[in-house]
Amino acid sequence: MIEESAFFLDESGDFGFKGDASDFYLFTLILHDQAHNLSRQLEAFENRLSTLGFPNHCIHTAPIIRNENEYFHNAYEMRRNLIFSMRQFARNLPVKAKTFFFDKKQWDSKDKLQARIARELGEFCRENLAYFQSYDSRVLYYDNGQSELGSMLNTVFNTLLDMETKREVKPCEYRLFQLADYIYTLELVSIKAERQNLSKSEKIFF
Repeated sequence: MIEESAFFLDESGDFGFKGDASDFYLFTLILHDQAHNLSRQLEAFENRLSTLGFPNHCIHTAPIIRNENEYFHNAYEMRRNLIFSMRQFARNLPVKAKTFFFDKKQWDSKDKLQARIARELGEFCRENLAYFQSYDSRVLYYDNGQSELGSMLNTVFNTLLDMETKREVKPCEYRLFQLADYIYTLELVSIKAERQNLSKSEKIFF
């Protein structure tokens, strides 16, 4: 039997340092051992969304919290229930998650930020190399939202691991992409709360 692991990655922020550039850059990597079937957890999650009136809905955590985009007309109670549903889904999943966080104030250029990201990603892979190599195959699912990160992922993973990359993917088609989005969003909110830098909408929600 071939043992396969799937990696799902989603990011927040940008590589800019001027104007409206983000203060932080972070991404979450979800690892799913394909031998662990998620049908039961997925069915329970889909049922909860249907009960709330959101069947087959693609969860976007930050807009839910900030009352933006497609959630603009949804009441606080409904948005809170959507977040709670994702929380329940996350708690019952046999997956592993790792979030990489970078405060861009520590660097003054895109090149330096990219070098740091590549270094931390490489260190993470080397620290877990035996575990990753215990699988017969590894597949990375990334929508190539940012070419800079995509290039680093390709370089690091293919230097240390023999990994197939699927870039023609849509996050809305994979719940584990949405889980990565959920995890890094809450991580960012936690960091902003520690620094007393929450937005008005984030303060209202939490």
